Amino acid sequence: MYLTYAVVLLVQSYLILDVTAYFTAYDPYFHVSGTGISSPVPPLSFSLTTTNPHSKSATATSSYLQFLWNILPPRILRASILALQPYALITQGGSLPTIPIVLLSSLNLWPEEWSPHTWPLFFGPFSSVYERGLRGVWGGWWHQTNRYLAVPGRWVAERVGMKGYGKYACEVVSAFGLSGVMHMGLVPPFPLGTEVSAWEMRMCVAGFFWLQAVGIGGEVLVVDGVGRVFEMLGRF
Repeated sequence: MYLTYAVVLLVQSYLILDVTAYFTAYDPYFHVSGTGISSPVPPLSFSLTTTNPHSKSATATSSYLQFLWNILPPRILRASILALQPYALITQGGSLPTIPIVLLSSLNLWPEEWSPHTWPLFFGPFSSVYERGLRGVWGGWWHQTNRYLAVPGRWVAERVGMKGYGKYACEVVSAFGLSGVMHMGLVPPFPLGTEVSAWEMRMCVAGFFWLQAVGIGGEVLVVDGVGRVFEMLGRF
């Protein structure tokens, strides 16, 4: 049932944001300028018990979060937090507005054909990631609201008569090239808590998406190349 799916997604997003916000509040990397991403993280349990030394729930939470805090290297921990927060925000933004509309539709107060429960799910199955790698991340699991960015590449490929790998390459370059430019707009003119310029940050953000196109291209070459080798060996 769509409502169950949306509510579970909403609760999951809230919990992710709550936990990651706690981490960012106590990690100087997120609010002290000049703190490196690989710099040691502070002792999390000290921060919690100092805040409320008489709270049993705080102590239990501290032990659990301290385990998560220590099990990952600082760079991976911080990168995971930075990845989880936009995921939670996007899933929350994609599920919360749909719940009232679906409720109205279930009461016959809203046309069913306009109800979000008839649309494709905002996120696909996570199994796409380990089944298809990077192509599964962006083409199967992650939200598809920016899929239209591949249209210019498809248009160019069709106009010059490209097919197969050529057409696919045009679509991938178009999608991630434009996505990188679009996400540059997330960086404000004067970003706080950083020692690099706004344009340096923008290029880093855009570079992340541009590198996805390179990675997908390499993945296609390797996977298809290995597949052809096995196909040739099977003939003998």
